[in-house]
Amino acid sequence: TYADPAHHLTGILLTQVGASTPDSMHLIHDFWTTLYQAIDD
Repeated sequence: TYADPAHHLTGILLTQVGASTPDSMHLIHDFWTTLYQAIDD
């Protein structure tokens, strides 16, 4: 869970993959990148 009060944004990413795999860190990064791109549009 992450909150960005400046943008009135709360994001929740639920996965069944722990942060122990390299791909999961890419997933988390891609999630936040996509989320912020959506509010910029």
